[in-house]
Amino acid sequence: MFAAALTRAAQTNTTAAAARGTLRFAVAAEPLTLDPLLATSTSDDDIFALFCDLLVVTDGRGKTSPLLAARVPSIANGDISPDGRSITYHLRRGVRWHDGFPFTSKDVRFSWQAVMNPRNNVSSRAGYDRVERVDTPDGYTAIFRLKQAYAPAVLMLFGGGQTARLIPEHVLGKASSLNRLDFNQHPIGTGPFKVVSWKRGDSIELVANDAYFLGKPKLARIVIRFVPTMTTSGILLRTHEADLAQLDSDAYRQLRSDPAVRVVLAPYNAVLSLALNVTRPRLHDVRVRRALAYAIDRKALVEKNTFGTGEVADGDIGPISWAHTDDVAHYDYAPAKAKALLDEAGWKPGSDGIRTKAGRRLTLELVEVAGTTTGHNEDVQIQQMFEAVGVELTIRAFSEGLLFAPPLEGGILATGKFDIASGGNVSAPDPDNSFVYTCAAAAPAGQNYSRYCNPAVDAWERRAVAGYDLEVRKQAYAAIEAILADDVPSIFLYWPKARYGMNPALHGFAPNGVTTTWNAYSWSL
Repeated sequence: MFAAALTRAAQTNTTAAAARGTLRFAVAAEPLTLDPLLATSTSDDDIFALFCDLLVVTDGRGKTSPLLAARVPSIANGDISPDGRSITYHLRRGVRWHDGFPFTSKDVRFSWQAVMNPRNNVSSRAGYDRVERVDTPDGYTAIFRLKQAYAPAVLMLFGGGQTARLIPEHVLGKASSLNRLDFNQHPIGTGPFKVVSWKRGDSIELVANDAYFLGKPKLARIVIRFVPTMTTSGILLRTHEADLAQLDSDAYRQLRSDPAVRVVLAPYNAVLSLALNVTRPRLHDVRVRRALAYAIDRKALVEKNTFGTGEVADGDIGPISWAHTDDVAHYDYAPAKAKALLDEAGWKPGSDGIRTKAGRRLTLELVEVAGTTTGHNEDVQIQQMFEAVGVELTIRAFSEGLLFAPPLEGGILATGKFDIASGGNVSAPDPDNSFVYTCAAAAPAGQNYSRYCNPAVDAWERRAVAGYDLEVRKQAYAAIEAILADDVPSIFLYWPKARYGMNPALHGFAPNGVTTTWNAYSWSL
């Protein structure tokens, strides 16, 4: 009886909120900061996109369109120089920051300088470190001078797929470091919504920026509510206490037949994988890494956990990309091959079935994000699969903030305090994966958490971005994917679909495979 009364109350509140144009967005991970340059996870970008903008943006159909730029630079329109080393952005006029100051080319130059400032705890400088300088011949022209041609530049430099977005020079320009400023709690952007409050551990409230340069947002207010798990998000959708949430597989299974909730599957530029820390003694031998790959029944993981929304993966570049290839080593479920490789590497079964070598047990520690029901279930299943071939796996869960935090803040991945990291990568529309697999990107310098280094991969990565010929780039990525499959710095599990549950009254929702909220200014409820 109490539950029924509570549900009726929630429905009444929902009706009233909807009349005011309020959207309640449930998310399972709270950011550490609201400065988009200091973000630690790509999932934070769903929040940043509400109040901070990019130069260009990719829409739900994969088309790149201008945002703060007046047009998308290309060789055809002359904004990319013939040698590929200069990219000119003509900026929109009349754009203002939330405090009324005009947005100008100085903000673009300052944002790049802030990314490159070693005092700032930026999680990645990938792409930005290829820029020699940013020239500003006038207030509405910014010219990126590159050290060498870099084909992904337009999509990677304040263009989506990364959490770096443009920040105001007039507010932050005199700060020696961005790490501990009031701005990180009360940010100012050019975006369609303004942050009015952040109650840590609970919610962020934003209100419409009625002066937004693309027009007044259709929603008056967005409340982002932090929940402990995606399962909780599913419950809030069913009780009408949330209007939008990304779903894990368990919540998707429960909601897909619920007539009161609209469930959407969307393309997702991501791969679920296990990053293997190749610097750890037990994982240095490629035979062990290959054995672990053979020990995992990925088809079973997909069937049990994604309910038809995943596809078994053999690389990090999925079928959604023009650079995808199937011409790689495939690790079908083969426990006999796994055992043979471990035998060959000198790891022999002990009395309890766990393998040993030189008196050491083959024990590995896997770290995961706390609160992801599906992810944890998959990790437990992998734990059982490893045990079947003689590998002991322990699982430790950390908050997303701590897992991805920079080294000075004790980030687990950045400091290398793990053997295996369960998670994955969300990529920009461009397939550039140099920030994950090149020697220079090895953590803590970058996001190569496997700490994998192969000069052959580095050479192909340089070729992949050195020119704009799509066929040349495709050949380079095919070579990279083949080497990664042989070396196994990561075990690729599956390419997921993005799963969302929402209030059926929500209109305009069109995720682009990277950022859910890229067009939130056009949503209505």
